[in-house]
Amino acid sequence: MSEQRINTTNGTETVLQATTIEQFQSRLRGELLSPSHEHYESTRKIHNGMIDRRPALIVCCAGVADVMTAVTFARDHNLVVAVRGGGHGVPGFAVCDGGLMIDLSRMKSVRVDPVNRTARAEGGATWGDFDHETQAFGLATSGGIARPTGIAGLTLGGGHGYLMRTYGLACDNLLSVDVVTADGRVGYVQTRRRSITERRPTTSSLSGCGPMQQRMQRSSAGCGSSGGRCNPFRPAVCMSTTKRSTTWTGSRQPTAQASMPGWWP
Repeated sequence: MSEQRINTTNGTETVLQATTIEQFQSRLRGELLSPSHEHYESTRKIHNGMIDRRPALIVCCAGVADVMTAVTFARDHNLVVAVRGGGHGVPGFAVCDGGLMIDLSRMKSVRVDPVNRTARAEGGATWGDFDHETQAFGLATSGGIARPTGIAGLTLGGGHGYLMRTYGLACDNLLSVDVVTADGRVGYVQTRRRSITERRPTTSSLSGCGPMQQRMQRSSAGCGSSGGRCNPFRPAVCMSTTKRSTTWTGSRQPTAQASMPGWWP
């Protein structure tokens, strides 16, 4: 790979030498794309076709280690960064011009725990991915209304969906988040409080993150969910999330809870 001119956070350009880029690539399990790569054009495009930005480099993360490596590299070289989760956001924060794009779209794993009624989803998962897995166990949670929406951006932005009148917003069902902080380390954040006096981080403090663990509800019909995006690189990147569900009362049948993993943008 040849040297690349790339934008920095102080408003100037710097040149990354070919050897520096090759060393960076050797530490990744996923791909590192430059504008000359055959998959560059398709990878930089997002849901909003009016956004036409061209990153200098795109890291297609295959796992958490790649995210940590990409964040550390961006910090060490003071690079402009954008993080893509679902890539569904209208403003196009998931992609930047001339900077480093951290692409989580290949991190789509969703793992359901039907006993605890929770699910963990990675940062690149969409509500379509999430619903496909949870509905196999007759479970659902408050999500979006469009399948291509990323679960991370939607939940951290609040999260309106079909089930919200009964079970609240998507963020109300968020149990925990795995986050890669700006120093390249991984942290676990529990977002739900055990009591009303206990202080917990809010979704606003996690803005820019991706995957989450959420609360699930048993559903008798399919529930389309979607509607989120991942924000640009701020203090951290969210990697996983977990959600939980309540039980039915009265004449309603008991619910099952499901859990899933995730990540941030």
